[in-house]
Amino acid sequence: MYPVEECGNSNYTLRSRYYLLPCYLLFDRSIKLLMLVLNKLEVFATQLDATPLSHPAQLDSHHWRRITMVVAVFLMISKDDKLRDVLSSCRDEMYHLMQSVLSIQSKEEASMSIEQKLKANCAIEQLKTAISEISP
Repeated sequence: MYPVEECGNSNYTLRSRYYLLPCYLLFDRSIKLLMLVLNKLEVFATQLDATPLSHPAQLDSHHWRRITMVVAVFLMISKDDKLRDVLSSCRDEMYHLMQSVLSIQSKEEASMSIEQKLKANCAIEQLKTAISEISP
């Protein structure tokens, strides 16, 4: 379900759970922290790098990679059963995150390759599905 292909690997999943468990515990105990993380994901998705890129193609791939990274992080958070309950109270933040990702996609779609469009669309569909399962 993760947009990054390596994420399907069971070793990757176990490793990511090991490293993310302390974060999950903090999120479970502090909804403000979880809201802050969701807001920062939105900012990360929409910000433009201040560092100039040498080739326009780098900029094109940059946007869809940000989309897939943001979606991957959100999907990892939403996989935890306890956090799903906490996430249900963060509807506004999830909505804003979705809107930001859709905005990036619509602005940058013309400059993306077909492969990039497919990966971005897949990630966005996964995000939509995860959000709809959390807050029907």
